[in-house]
Amino acid sequence: MLSQAMKSILFLLLTTALLAGEKPITLWPNGAPGALGTSAKDIPTLTPYLSAKPTGAGMLLIPGGSYSGIYEGQAEPFALWLNEQGITAFVLRYRLGSAGYRYPTQLQDAVEAMLQIRGNAVKWEIDPKRIGVMGFSAGGHLASSLATHFDAGKTESKDPIDGVSCRPDFAVLCYPVITFTQEK
Repeated sequence: MLSQAMKSILFLLLTTALLAGEKPITLWPNGAPGALGTSAKDIPTLTPYLSAKPTGAGMLLIPGGSYSGIYEGQAEPFALWLNEQGITAFVLRYRLGSAGYRYPTQLQDAVEAMLQIRGNAVKWEIDPKRIGVMGFSAGGHLASSLATHFDAGKTESKDPIDGVSCRPDFAVLCYPVITFTQEK
């Protein structure tokens, strides 16, 4: 049985975690490319966690879940910890294989998330040359894909966000799935 002090601490921690993230941003307000519908599972989002004392660094966090679910509980504690270090964090909710989406859909969502972060760097007090990606399990696979399958931006685009590179400046892979083959 928890003491009243422990209950108060738990309540404070849970409240802080729930309030820390900003309102999720829809990556494609006019509908994601190749969307199979219009429900929440078809709408990828990016949730900013803004640091009270920003250092100019930013981190895209990609939770895992075997591409069949998203375990945001993996990423949110890291987002809060990064905030304490002065790093602005963003948690990606991408489209899943369990909802009928296949490669390269998840990579499209990660690319768009990085474009949104870099394209809005001034707004979030981030140095556009100090933005990394951190992924967990299947999210680690997606982070490695983002780090190795990027473009430099479409310089001819009239949309300033399309004109920036989606290449992360660094990548952290936490227990990533880096192969889909089985050894015998």
